[in-house]
Amino acid sequence: MLLLTVSGIGCPFLFVFHFPCPTCGVTHALLALLRLDFDGYWFYHPLALPLVIAVWCLIHSKLFRKKKTVCFFALSVPVVNFIYYLWRWII
Repeated sequence: MLLLTVSGIGCPFLFVFHFPCPTCGVTHALLALLRLDFDGYWFYHPLALPLVIAVWCLIHSKLFRKKKTVCFFALSVPVVNFIYYLWRWII
């Protein structure tokens, strides 16, 4: 991450393809949420928090009794994120 910041590249996907990736804006959105800037959160990426929760659930899936439900949630969030990505950037 430090190498990307120092080199000035930022997002490698954007640098290579000149097109934003499905998770572009997640870090900015989470930082805005920490500042309680809800408008900024929605502007940068409204699915940032569900994405972080989904990753956390996948990492800690042993903590849950209903693993199928957790896996369904954790796998459906990226699908919804990709649909949002298509809607936001392509359409």
